[in-house]
Amino acid sequence: FLNHDRRELMKPVASPLPAGFFRLVIVSVCLCLFIYTSIGKDLTVPIQSPLPHLYSPLNVTRSFIISSSSVPSNAENSIEYIKRKTGFDNFNIVRIPEVNISDLPLYTRYILETGRHDILQIGSVEIVALFKSHHSIWSRMREGDICVILDEDASFSDQAHHQLSIIDKFIRLNDIPFHVLVLGADRVSSTSHVQSQIFDVGEGMLLVPCRKQCSFRSPRAYILTYEGAQLLLRYSDPIEIQLEGLLSLLPRFRPDFKVLLATPDLALGPSVLERIRHAVGNPSHACLKCHMPTSNVFYIGFWVVLGVIWIASAIYYRCECCRRDPSIPPA
Repeated sequence: FLNHDRRELMKPVASPLPAGFFRLVIVSVCLCLFIYTSIGKDLTVPIQSPLPHLYSPLNVTRSFIISSSSVPSNAENSIEYIKRKTGFDNFNIVRIPEVNISDLPLYTRYILETGRHDILQIGSVEIVALFKSHHSIWSRMREGDICVILDEDASFSDQAHHQLSIIDKFIRLNDIPFHVLVLGADRVSSTSHVQSQIFDVGEGMLLVPCRKQCSFRSPRAYILTYEGAQLLLRYSDPIEIQLEGLLSLLPRFRPDFKVLLATPDLALGPSVLERIRHAVGNPSHACLKCHMPTSNVFYIGFWVVLGVIWIASAIYYRCECCRRDPSIPPA
């Protein structure tokens, strides 16, 4: 009797629910959690800015972001990121246009065909298209405008708005005039020759006036006044040099054109690995001969040293031959 009851109790009891019901419930819960963490969370919780009451520094009235991407969301994401980091507002997206090489000046087409010999010369059609994007922004500026122009891939630290506020306050208190304030660029020349003219803003930041010997390349972000835009438009047509060439040469030949470089950079550039990847992927942008000396003394000295080495080598070889074979007359 006991064995019979034990066998009855050990029989499996049929569940009133379908066999795959619990499996379906587990899969559904996991799917809901995935949707919530990846999509729903962004829809229900607004983006919180690390600086909740930002104002546009340096009286910037309009902001322009230059986008090379064909996906609109990339530029929109960059705008939201820059807003949170800097406080710049009133953004406009400027697309890089297509350029027909037959519409370029003859000398520019000649440089593109034969290769540039100076780092400020135009090296590719893409550089012309980028210049045209900036040119279109300058022509859209109205009197009283102060605009910030940024690359789509420019990045900023969490302290960017605080740093901009300090620069803004320093410029107001000291009444420092400027046409262009470069927030981030790759430097070429040293600033040691203008040490007496450097403005110490505070908290480790400096404003360096760009004078005759000052040059830079690849500006990632800069603030431009209406008066500065008018001067740039005056010297930008036809397009024969790069954007950084125009920004560097104007202070050289127009001392009234005021350019300030923020140091250290507020607008950060790509990492070293990204630059190497870009250089490898775009070998036409490289210009080794652009960095060669242009002074005649260097090349005269080079050939003189090469000649001396050749003569010394010939004499040494002759002497070695004489030592090994006395029949050979000495040099």
